[in-house]
Amino acid sequence: MTKVYTGFEALERMKTHWIQKEDTPFNKYRFEEGVVKVKNLKTDHYIETTININLFFNNTFVDYVEPLAVGDTVKVDIISGTLYGEVDRFLEEYGVQCFRFKGNSNPYKVSSAIRIEKDELAALKRKATFENAGRMVDEFRKGDIVKFKVAGYEYKAEVMQQGRGNDKMVEFRTAYAGLVPARDITPVKFVTFVDATDPDYVKVAPCTAPPLPRMGQHIMNTKEIF
Repeated sequence: MTKVYTGFEALERMKTHWIQKEDTPFNKYRFEEGVVKVKNLKTDHYIETTININLFFNNTFVDYVEPLAVGDTVKVDIISGTLYGEVDRFLEEYGVQCFRFKGNSNPYKVSSAIRIEKDELAALKRKATFENAGRMVDEFRKGDIVKFKVAGYEYKAEVMQQGRGNDKMVEFRTAYAGLVPARDITPVKFVTFVDATDPDYVKVAPCTAPPLPRMGQHIMNTKEIF
């Protein structure tokens, strides 16, 4: 639930964050250099205006959030699970502002997107990379081709064997004489000749997934878009 501020709480919040009116916002507000500064939401430029302190007592405010941009990492809840990925482009569908994930041509409402950290997406993509090859996360086998960095140098090597334990240390053939934790190794090609390619986006299904739509059913006819 979005945190709402009013009165003294709104004034206090402005010391550290930009805030905007909860309803019909045109500007954002923040304390800077001991005074309230105002920026127009459309232009993001400072504007000169007279502010009555009652503005903050007669209205409710929320934190200003930067608009979604290409390259942002987000997640969207849909009927059959949750999609995680990177924003690739924006478009308008039936008068609604939408975006597309990188690697996914389906439109999703901008308002349904929730920002996530890039590290979270990277971890999900790594998990999917191993699962697509029938492996557990960080499971390497003799003959896998991998890459890793040690002391600033990047190596590409063939796995000779993988140890056990929490660190899952991996030993290599010829290229590097030491041991490297599996979590610090990027797979290039698994010994089963499956290319270790990160997916563009990841879909995580709920515990109980609903029936899949019939073949040929157009995405615009489902509730997954919005």
